[in-house]
Amino acid sequence: MELIQKRVTDPMICQLIRKGLKAKVFTKDQTQYVPELGTPQGGILSPLLSNIYLHEFDNYIASITDEYAKTSTKPPRNPAIEKYYKSKRKKDIYRLKIPYYDPKDVKHLKVSYIRYADDFLIGVTGGRKMAVELREKAAI
Repeated sequence: MELIQKRVTDPMICQLIRKGLKAKVFTKDQTQYVPELGTPQGGILSPLLSNIYLHEFDNYIASITDEYAKTSTKPPRNPAIEKYYKSKRKKDIYRLKIPYYDPKDVKHLKVSYIRYADDFLIGVTGGRKMAVELREKAAI
């Protein structure tokens, strides 16, 4: 509720959210209970509350991705494809699926973040060490 009160300033709305969290839940066998923790699965408040709660996480990950974007430089062309360009065999580059940029170049870093509901993915172009470091930062 603390995070909700940071984003929602109207006390009436906060009171409605509290009531919605304490509402009775009916099971398939017509028994009822009041949840003590969290929101009931499939409840109408779940998407709203997850977006409010995860907004802080989105901002944190955005700051991390911005940090890596500032240190990144334009990568040089992959040395593995130079011989194909010189010999005019560009079709072989596509056939062999050789990346245009060197994926092991430590100066070219890219971090992408996408979230759908409560699932997220952090994509990393860079070394394994950086990916592990990012995973640890996201776990905080």
